[in-house]
Amino acid sequence: MAGSAISMLIYVDVCQNIPMTQDTDTTTQMDAIVTIFKAIADESRLSILAHLSSGPASVTDLAELTRRKPPSVSPHLSVLARGGLGAAERRGPTRISISSS
Repeated sequence: MAGSAISMLIYVDVCQNIPMTQDTDTTTQMDAIVTIFKAIADESRLSILAHLSSGPASVTDLAELTRRKPPSVSPHLSVLARGGLGAAERRGPTRISISSS
């Protein structure tokens, strides 16, 4: 029962972040929701997202957090960005990632 309640809360929170208008069809809305759930379906991405909720971080910082090499963190950041859960910007030679929340 508790798992169902948590799932519903996550679903409601996700839905609040999806722009919906009368012109937006149900398939488009569901595709957006699926993209977000796929983005958070990985333990490394959840760790990255939790870390970014406290502020921006470099790819190197996130690599240390997830115990990965920096090049393997970038695909995770791309998935989060596609889900609307983060963005990246360059500051000199450093790529900084920022959570959208």
